Amino acid sequence: MPPPPPPSPPVRVVSTRTVKPSPPRPRERIPLTTWDVSLLAADYIQKGLLFRPPPATLHLVEHLAAALADALHVYYPVAGRFVTDKHPGGGGGCSVSIDCDGQGAQIVHAIADGVSMADILPPDVDVPTGLVRSFFPLDDAVNYDGHELPLFVVQVTELVDGGVFLGFMYNHALSDGTAFWDFLNAWAEIARARVENARPALAAVATSRAPLLERWSPDGGAAAPVVLPYDDLAGLIARTTTTTTPPLLRERMLHFSAESLAALKERARRELLAAGDAAGAAAVTRFQALSSLLWRSPRFDMYGCDFGWGKAVAARSGKGNKYDGKVSLFPGRDGGGGGIDAEVELAPEHMAALEEDGEFWAAVTPDHLLLVNDDNKA
Repeated sequence: MPPPPPPSPPVRVVSTRTVKPSPPRPRERIPLTTWDVSLLAADYIQKGLLFRPPPATLHLVEHLAAALADALHVYYPVAGRFVTDKHPGGGGGCSVSIDCDGQGAQIVHAIADGVSMADILPPDVDVPTGLVRSFFPLDDAVNYDGHELPLFVVQVTELVDGGVFLGFMYNHALSDGTAFWDFLNAWAEIARARVENARPALAAVATSRAPLLERWSPDGGAAAPVVLPYDDLAGLIARTTTTTTPPLLRERMLHFSAESLAALKERARRELLAAGDAAGAAAVTRFQALSSLLWRSPRFDMYGCDFGWGKAVAARSGKGNKYDGKVSLFPGRDGGGGGIDAEVELAPEHMAALEEDGEFWAAVTPDHLLLVNDDNKA
């Protein structure tokens, strides 16, 4: 008998549109710095947010596209493309810049047939990475591909129960993670202003969230293009191919409530006092206490992105830049409440060993309690 046909993919794309800055801006070139260029072979930033169903009266994709056009007028390099200039004279070489000509960002509208919010948030188990990765476009793109591909793409995936997952792909050679989340929060602020019909707030965003676009130079002043000793960089870009075996990883999103962190802080304070370090005991923070269990930098305002119908329920990542031992810390969904989310990537045997650590798991807030509390606040 012939093998059964492969199952249909749960996510199907229904439309793709290009969004350009509104109103258009004059064309401009911004050179990449040394540290920007060093990221050309790395993956795009891949972060996503899961939201509850928006109001039926909100035309979701049109709403997001209109707000994005306004945001791109302020963050106009995000709508550009990379360009490589060759330098034939002297020592030769080439340099890479952002060609800010309003080429546009991209919105992909998709439907996840038969997938609900609960499928993305199974309680107290691994993240369903195969499913979550289908919510991110530009599969296998690296930052160098920003010469042809958009520097920013968002996939708007509608779920069967009305929930929405926004999967963001952002070129990491364009800027760092802090600037990425600044851009997303500016876009969200504009979207909220549109829902509230607060047009004056749109002008305020341009002032309060205006990005710093001048590349810094250690020599002082604006950075000049970095001339690399190559005629072309394309041959230097290492890529993942279909025959490359990706590392086998397990992924968990762990939640530490404010109460759990307070208990960790108190434990650390007592241990420091017992060790005779009264000054350290007086100065210890919840972040330091958690870092003793994990590692580092919760500085990205992921749950601040409210596009007009409420905060996200959960944050997730795509497959890019994953490796055994990677831990990312984010401020929790409770905002100023003091909670922290930890995204943990480990090889299966290492995750299994962590799961046997009772001391560690005593500090973790179970997913089902987090979701119950969230429902009560909604």
